[in-house]
Amino acid sequence: MKYWLFLLFVAASLATSARAATLNWSAGIDHGFSLENGSELPIGSLVRLGWFRDSTSGGQMTDAQIQALKTSPTDLDSRFVEAGRSTIGSGFMPAKPGHFSAATTLDMGTTGSSLVGKQMYLWVLNASTVSAATQQAIIYWSIADTATNPDGTSDTPGVRWGFPAQGSFPGTTTIDLTDLTTGSGSLAAGAHLVVGTYPKAASNASGSANFGLADLYQNPAVATPQVLAGGSVGAIYSQALAAIEGTPTYLWEVTGGALPAGLSMTTAGLISGRPVFPGVFTFMARASDQVPNSVSKEFTITVASTPLVITSAAALPEGGQDSLYALNLTASGGVAPYEWRLISGTLPVGMTLGSGGLLSGTPTGAGSASFVMKCTDAAALETTKAFTMNVQALSIATGEILNNAFLNVPYSLTLVANGGKAPYVWTLVDGALPSGVLPSSAGVLSFRPSTVGVSTFTLQVQDAANRTVTRQFTLTVLNSLIAPSVNTPTFPTAIVGGTFSYKLSGLNNPTKFIATGLPTGLVLNATTGVISGRSKVTGVFTVQIQAINAVAPSNIKYARLEVQALPTGAVGTFIGSVAHNSSVNGNLGGRLDLTTTNLGGYTLKLTQGAKVTTLTGLMDVSTTGSPMIKYPSQGTPTIALTIDAASNTLVGTITGAGVGASSTSVAGWRRVWNSLTNPASSYSGFYSMGIDHTSGGDARPVPEGTGFAWCLVSLDGAVRVLGKTADGNVIVTYGFVGPSGELLVHQPMYSNLGSMAGRLVLTPDSGGRFTENSISGLLTWLKPATVSRSYPRGFGPLSLTVFGKYLAVYHQGWAVFGMPSSEQGALLNFAGGGIERSLINPNVQFVYTDARKVVLPVIGSVENPGKTTLSIPYFTFPSKVSGLNGQFNGAFQLVDGTVKRDVTYQGAVVRTADPSTKAFGYFLLPQIPVPPETSTNSPILSGQVSITQ
Repeated sequence: MKYWLFLLFVAASLATSARAATLNWSAGIDHGFSLENGSELPIGSLVRLGWFRDSTSGGQMTDAQIQALKTSPTDLDSRFVEAGRSTIGSGFMPAKPGHFSAATTLDMGTTGSSLVGKQMYLWVLNASTVSAATQQAIIYWSIADTATNPDGTSDTPGVRWGFPAQGSFPGTTTIDLTDLTTGSGSLAAGAHLVVGTYPKAASNASGSANFGLADLYQNPAVATPQVLAGGSVGAIYSQALAAIEGTPTYLWEVTGGALPAGLSMTTAGLISGRPVFPGVFTFMARASDQVPNSVSKEFTITVASTPLVITSAAALPEGGQDSLYALNLTASGGVAPYEWRLISGTLPVGMTLGSGGLLSGTPTGAGSASFVMKCTDAAALETTKAFTMNVQALSIATGEILNNAFLNVPYSLTLVANGGKAPYVWTLVDGALPSGVLPSSAGVLSFRPSTVGVSTFTLQVQDAANRTVTRQFTLTVLNSLIAPSVNTPTFPTAIVGGTFSYKLSGLNNPTKFIATGLPTGLVLNATTGVISGRSKVTGVFTVQIQAINAVAPSNIKYARLEVQALPTGAVGTFIGSVAHNSSVNGNLGGRLDLTTTNLGGYTLKLTQGAKVTTLTGLMDVSTTGSPMIKYPSQGTPTIALTIDAASNTLVGTITGAGVGASSTSVAGWRRVWNSLTNPASSYSGFYSMGIDHTSGGDARPVPEGTGFAWCLVSLDGAVRVLGKTADGNVIVTYGFVGPSGELLVHQPMYSNLGSMAGRLVLTPDSGGRFTENSISGLLTWLKPATVSRSYPRGFGPLSLTVFGKYLAVYHQGWAVFGMPSSEQGALLNFAGGGIERSLINPNVQFVYTDARKVVLPVIGSVENPGKTTLSIPYFTFPSKVSGLNGQFNGAFQLVDGTVKRDVTYQGAVVRTADPSTKAFGYFLLPQIPVPPETSTNSPILSGQVSITQ
């Protein structure tokens, strides 16, 4: 106890009450308190002792709960259970700035229920009242820490910082701030500053570092590290940015650089989506609080070409007790090298995991261990996997009754031991071996019997760790060969289409086996006794087995063989998107169509640009793992797919042909809908969507118009996507909606040298109103250099954002949502594509009547100088006129000197979050010739047309 504590009130007089406890508490002269600017806390500032009560649970508040209220001391005050208070300067003559010393008597009879055993907090404010405070510190020593003791006294600070019950500490309980620090001047292991800083300035009284108060308002700061978790092309990505201090809530925005194509960030700081291209992407993000003040930070995301996958099997190879074990865990994809870490569970005692994935050591105990490993690649992409490992103690696997031997017939049998630490040494410890058997330390019994009889003997096996196990054996030598017998097999469970292999065994020198009742697809090799093949049927089969030798056949034995069916989610029709990759598919992306059968067969079609690969084969299936397709073949892409039957999805990779070829990812889904038993009711209907270019960075001219498309989803889940790109190319995709609303778009273009491809998602309205179903997602668009007037240099790959909503039940003759209202005028707008260089503005006001007619100003009038026309075709129910409700089209004319340009445009009604914009589309505008250009060879650029109201 420090000498200055004896200057306090006389503790003995306070301890005379049978039901009272005394707490001495101080900032002493070793450490004091400083303001935010470093000057010592002034005399008269409030110091409080107590604990913080959670108003909901009644228990103690967590650090995070306290920190969340640190800018509102009055709210904290309502949750504070006070045991005592003092002021800075108290207990010293003369009073000392930044320091205090006090003694508090606690009546445990009346307040014990609120205080006994609770975590003790010291709450210091820079004013005499809570409401006047502008700075504060909140400090405690965790009462859970009863081992750390930096000041070396008999009672650990963790014990002294819990409110005592009467009698737990005879006399007084003393706490002081020296408890919180180590000799090096840093916070001790059990010490916590919930609010405040340490060290902060130096005490004028002692020269030691003070505990600093913190302003109630601290400027916001970014808590998320600069290097964000990595992602992979086509895989779902989610990463939340976090800010601290300031005044929540925070609003986030990207202020520089660019997120990877395919990702977007919400105002809450959540970055999500599916990355489209691999690479290292740097961007600047800013968080603004409610004051508002802001803070910015640069972040980096690395996107790998393929997902990071742990490839080591979940059930690790068995180890032996006291036997050296070494296994390298393996992974693929991502960006090597990989770093491994144990995140839960426990390794077998004696084993360790190296950061490079080497699991090694000498397990000292037998049993099974379960644990979870995390693998992190060089781009901060992470994945985890649960493993099990069995450590086998030393045991003898060979049964007590050995196979019969026969007079003058050569006999050989090798005894088998498991577990422990090899090599094994066998010795005879009791009884006698048959005549002619030479003792073998390797456990081999080999001889030509010359006498008949029964021998009983005990053998011991000893491993390299000197562990021993014994077993008594019986070996019978018969005069002549007798009929064989079959060892009743215990067949493992088989699965349709999965490889199966099991070896039959018997006694008395069987030379042939017979098995009847096997499932179709499994056959027996009569000589070796091996049953193998791939079952083509499911069910439970009773297999009849016999063994034969030169004497007679054995009795029939019966064994049960179960063949499971393939999981429902593994059989059917799948569709998938292939991610863009410059080496694998020239950044065109691709489409995968897969059909699997209930016998494990598959037919696969891979389309990447002009190259179409069709494959057939058998899946790798088992009763314990997911069905897989692996197709390695010389000169063709290597395809590796895994089907997740539970989620009706598939993932995988496609690797280009040749050594060292790069890989790209595949993600797809199974067709789960049918109109009778599982209709796609929540998705069915007619949708429209706008397709806008959003990514920058392409120095070449790019289309500025908005592409559009319609999507029709039937009750059986069938999907038809029809539309136009912003440069007039047709989009046609047929497929089916995924189990979670996934849609595939894949359109080869420009003689298969370009494409528009990607995945969209249909999202049912959260309120159950199908009319508010939305469609969204990301596509990429690549155009090669061509000999044409429209973007001859090519562009992309460009990132396109897709937006839209439900339009109608069906596209022919049904009422369409989102049409312009007849109650007010609407505006037809044209922008981009070089239209601003014309002397004529073709924008025009119009009225859309209740009769579904467009009324425009007179062609060529002052209100319509561009001679703009507009048609919004509409077919009423039950009309079967072929066409798409929700389309629009028209034309306008630009005259600039001697240059006259007649331009057409088209688009679609697209519902968005902003109801004032009704429709989007594009026009293709020949540019005003710049010599030596002429009106027949000047560039043609794409601009946007929209309808607003």
